[in-house]
Amino acid sequence: MRRRHDMPGGEVAVRIIVLSVQICLLCSVCVACGQASIPNSPTATSTSTSGGPLPIIGKDCGTVGGLRKVGNPSASGQCLYLAFHQCQAATLVDIQAGVDTGRYHYLTVQTATSPCSIEDRVSTYGTTPHQMATYACQGLVFTPADGLTAQQCGAEGAVHIPASFSTPGP
Repeated sequence: MRRRHDMPGGEVAVRIIVLSVQICLLCSVCVACGQASIPNSPTATSTSTSGGPLPIIGKDCGTVGGLRKVGNPSASGQCLYLAFHQCQAATLVDIQAGVDTGRYHYLTVQTATSPCSIEDRVSTYGTTPHQMATYACQGLVFTPADGLTAQQCGAEGAVHIPASFSTPGP
């Protein structure tokens, strides 16, 4: 029968590494639980800390933005603008991305009110605790040269989607 001090050095090292990994995993779970319970200060009509993508309401006018500048901002902006003026439910998703944090702006035509209205449902992601808020916007402007702007969306201010994405120089 072997005693602890009789074990070969490699076997002891493996046990120490395994124990260290288990402790690190336990600590990361505890930290994640603690961050999920941090309260958010309500600065909008509604706030939440639940994760996941928000639903598209009505017609899907597309997703634009992000680090890779996906989508067709002109066509998506025009889609939302036309839906607003025809009072048809529609959503355009604008991704404002940084390297490790960002926001999704779900610009949505709401048809439950008369006249129709625009709301900005904002969902953050990244290294900070996830936050969601909804803001009523005061107007929607679209020009082919400048793109789409949702005006005065609460604490977010104006949400602008350009007519096109500029390409970086060499």
